[in-house]
Amino acid sequence: TDTMDYKPGSILRIRMHNFLTYGDAEVKPGPRLNVVVGPNGSGKSTILCAIALGLGSNANALERGDGVGCFVMRDKEKGWVEIELKGKREGDRNIVIRRDLERASNRSSYKMDGEPATQALIYQKVQELGIQVNNLCTFLPQEKVGKFT
Repeated sequence: TDTMDYKPGSILRIRMHNFLTYGDAEVKPGPRLNVVVGPNGSGKSTILCAIALGLGSNANALERGDGVGCFVMRDKEKGWVEIELKGKREGDRNIVIRRDLERASNRSSYKMDGEPATQALIYQKVQELGIQVNNLCTFLPQEKVGKFT
């Protein structure tokens, strides 16, 4: 994929497997403005949750249930989210972050570029790229953000 038009830290790819309503789906945002539209229940919020969880956000902050286990598709034991980000400088490798989720244990684990990683390492990398994954206004629905004021 030619990624010259993408800024460092841009999301190049979001892949979801057994994640909420998606058995297996991949989304490839463009380098500029992206808008996700569709009727209620079509999976718009699921994509936002995948981004937030994939980049290290706390599951409880998304107000969708108790822990990461509730994000695994119904009747499945495991699921995962994978996010590919544009590298920091031109010529840098893209960064691939994967978060594996387990329903029964309500736990998750991370990999970055195929190697085991900690949530702290993911958070550090995301911050270096200028991504504000801890800014809840980015990920919560409008009606919840409105309650902040």
